Amino acid sequence: MKRLLLLCLSVVASFPLNGQTENIVLWRPATAVSTIRNVLFENADRLSKQERHELARGFGRNGGSPRSSMASAQELIREACQDEGYFKAKVSAVVGSVAGNTDDRQFDIVVKVLDYGKQYRLQEIHFINAKAFSEEELVKLIPVQPGEVFSRARIVRGLDAVHQHYEAAGYVNITYIPSTEFDETNGTIRLGIDVDEGELFR
Repeated sequence: MKRLLLLCLSVVASFPLNGQTENIVLWRPATAVSTIRNVLFENADRLSKQERHELARGFGRNGGSPRSSMASAQELIREACQDEGYFKAKVSAVVGSVAGNTDDRQFDIVVKVLDYGKQYRLQEIHFINAKAFSEEELVKLIPVQPGEVFSRARIVRGLDAVHQHYEAAGYVNITYIPSTEFDETNGTIRLGIDVDEGELFR
């Protein structure tokens, strides 16, 4: 998909409403394709202002139809909640026409966190079938300690570090399957990582 040439990509205005709703004016494009004009956040106060602005810029970064932008917004806001430990957050995204605007190529999008759910913390990490390295060595590569917020983004970075660690040692075909086990009583997650080290190449 071709990138769009935009007059301005930066946020040009924002203001909070009742501490719960924030309207972010994204851009006014010089192109004739469908673009998001405004992003309205509702009940997203547990995400920082910077996070909300970064999300808004990401929703329609590559242009696309209102439907695809809506799906992108919903997925990105869910991931942002998971990065803060709200692993089962329920979110919604709705697009609407710009009031008083006859140009149907512009639209607004409303993103809402319906229910954050519990904020989960890491209980423990367990590596399965890992033979080349000790579990202690591999666990140190994951930048989340037991008791800390179970952040999706930090877990992903840690798994990337594990992959690179194996590749550097000659296990170029390393694969793994992560699984999560929820403890609803204590609000924790147990992370299991089943490793297939593959053949060692030197």
